[in-house]
Amino acid sequence: MNNLIHKLFHKRNSRGSVSASQRRYWFTLSSPAKVGSVNPNSTGFTLIELLVASTILVSALGAPLYLGVKGIILATEAGDKITATYLAEEGIELVRNQRDTNILNIIAPGTPDPKWDDFKTKTNPGVLCNFDGNGNKNCVVGRNLSDLNNQEIYFDLCTSSPCPTLFQSTTEPRIYGYNGVVPSSFTRTIKIIYVDVSKKNEIYVTSKVEWTSRGTTKNVTVEDHLFSYGYD
Repeated sequence: MNNLIHKLFHKRNSRGSVSASQRRYWFTLSSPAKVGSVNPNSTGFTLIELLVASTILVSALGAPLYLGVKGIILATEAGDKITATYLAEEGIELVRNQRDTNILNIIAPGTPDPKWDDFKTKTNPGVLCNFDGNGNKNCVVGRNLSDLNNQEIYFDLCTSSPCPTLFQSTTEPRIYGYNGVVPSSFTRTIKIIYVDVSKKNEIYVTSKVEWTSRGTTKNVTVEDHLFSYGYD
């Protein structure tokens, strides 16, 4: 092949020109096409460059996305804990409110004189939520959402574990209670225990709220002591 190309060049030098067919034949022999060959001067991306670029892009976007999702989860969990804390505190205040109402009825003339520690259940008024030494009673305490015009506090025994779910009202303001339509993710258990059963002038109240977050059961407990103020 080299000899043939040399002869073609020799003819061109001797005659001064090369015919069109000879030029085509010379180009074919001197620059044969190579199937699958890569031009070293090409500006395209190689597979390794694409992989490196993809890795950098994923690393750059992955961290902000992770932080964003983690932030949403933490914010939701913090919101649930704040709500649970308020509900636990509300349980104590509802018992305190009933204690105060009982004492005011004792003081007021012309009204039946209840006992300061009458925390009667609604389904069975003859049964109290108090622990009297015969058993450890769990109670639910809250508003009756089916009759919000009635300001009476709803007391009832809790016969299941955990206690029944708290509901949310369907109208503003959104309050929690029982006998509602929209269930929440929270349950509340109230325990009322006499510090001294023989005197019954002091009660120890615990309010425990439980909820489930990402498959884990969590709880908040608030406790307080309430006294008879001499009306025992």
